[in-house]
Parts: sequence; structure tokens; C-alpha cells
Amino acid sequence: MVISMGNILDVVVRSIVSLVVLFLITELMGKKQISQLNLFDYIIGISIGSIAASLSVDDSINYIDGALAIVVY
Repeated sequence: MVISMGNILDVVVRSIVSLVVLFLITELMGKKQISQLNLFDYIIGISIGSIAASLSVDDSINYIDGALAIVVY
């Protein structure tokens, strides 16, 4: 696999987009400490993080589709 500047830039942009969406979702959900989370909230948080990670590195996922998946989830 050849790593080009375009691939690196794409991963950086995707990571920034997913990070911004995660920050927005965090603000909407409210801030809680880990000790205040119930099991459901904890699992949802892990799942949303996994979607964001997939959005960052998988170039077959469209930006809008990934952001929408995070918001819907």
C-alpha cells in the first residue's frame, strides 16, 4: 500500500470532521463523569466513538453519511 499526501490529508480531514461532530453531540447530550454513566450510556459512547473512528480511516464512507450515523445513533 502506497501512502500519498492525498491519503494523509483525507484522513486528517475525516478525523477533524468526526471530532467536530463528536463535540457537538457531547454538548447536546450533556456532560457526565464516567462514574455517572449507566451501562446504556457507556455502550452508546463506545459505539459512537467506533463510528467516528471508522469515518476517519475508511474512505468508502461519505462524510455526510458518517456524521448522520453518529447523530442518529
